[in-house]
Amino acid sequence: MKPYAFVLKSLLVAATLGAVAVAGAESAPAKPAPGTPSAKKTEPTKPDPKKQAEEEMGTIPGTTIARANGTFLGLTLEGGRFRLSFYNEKKKPVPGDALRATARWNPSQKTGSEFTVLNPSGDKMSLMGGKFVQPPYNYKVYFTLILDESGGNNETYVIDFRG
Repeated sequence: MKPYAFVLKSLLVAATLGAVAVAGAESAPAKPAPGTPSAKKTEPTKPDPKKQAEEEMGTIPGTTIARANGTFLGLTLEGGRFRLSFYNEKKKPVPGDALRATARWNPSQKTGSEFTVLNPSGDKMSLMGGKFVQPPYNYKVYFTLILDESGGNNETYVIDFRG
């Protein structure tokens, strides 16, 4: 019985070493013959950092809202108040195109609805609510973006907000 176990163990070790040698041979790059056109050393091109930054998609904090024109809105709570930020197609911050917005939600700790108006913040990149939002933050928020003074060009959104 011992010679049989020895032969089996030897075959197993030989097969393992052979597999390692074959795997190492496959992962080694093939070297071209000297003097051939592919034998010239080529340096990899480095991407332009400015171009790469423009092509990368950004991230939107909070709840992301897709708009019909291909841009995005980001809804967050800042200091207990709603902040609605504007983003372009690549999810990069842009100045807002809305004059103001209204928000309505039904808080779970009381009956009835709460309302607030979101006006432009100091940075002109977002709209900021004036009313403190009571936790727990688990409700639907009904937004209306007012895009012009006439009121005929508005956008409405319903968001399941989890803050």
